Amino acid sequence: MVTWRVLFTFIYLSAFLFFACSNSTEPEEQPDLEDQLEHIVNTDEEKLLLIDHIPLDLTYYQVKEILPDLSEPIVESEYFSILERATINTNLFSHDCNLEFNFSNDTLYAYWYNIDNLSNGVADSLYTYLQSFYGEIYGDYFEEISHDPGASGYPIFWGSYWDSDEYEVVIGNNIYANYCLLAFGFQERINFKK
Repeated sequence: MVTWRVLFTFIYLSAFLFFACSNSTEPEEQPDLEDQLEHIVNTDEEKLLLIDHIPLDLTYYQVKEILPDLSEPIVESEYFSILERATINTNLFSHDCNLEFNFSNDTLYAYWYNIDNLSNGVADSLYTYLQSFYGEIYGDYFEEISHDPGASGYPIFWGSYWDSDEYEVVIGNNIYANYCLLAFGFQERINFKK
């Protein structure tokens, strides 16, 4: 009879300790990454530093976990089937904006904000602001100006590039006859190879 009581007490204490310990050591519920991102990236300036929250080299599905509204990836070209892009619409500086993520073999290698149909004055103003913003963070930049060979020498592309040792920051102002397309974002290091 003593053995039965000892066994019953052992089982009872074991069950009690198991439930008590499992309840006391249970981690607090953490908000999912999407909720964390909403609290971190809510100003235009924070959106400009999205690289701090979505690093390059993630897979499509890892980015999709962060941004559930991200489109399905589509192939960039029939000749380069390993290159895909996925997009999401957002708003930046009071302009509708398309955020495009570029993948190679399902690995994020670049992403860009694209603000289309800007007047030349608005595009120039935003371009200058972005140069100043990224210049304060990344320092000196390399600038490129391309001209349309058939035109009167008016620049059709202004580009600025910064090197962070891990990635490049790029701004491009594409100037067309009646509008400008401002594109800026992050990409693998191709202009500043070590």
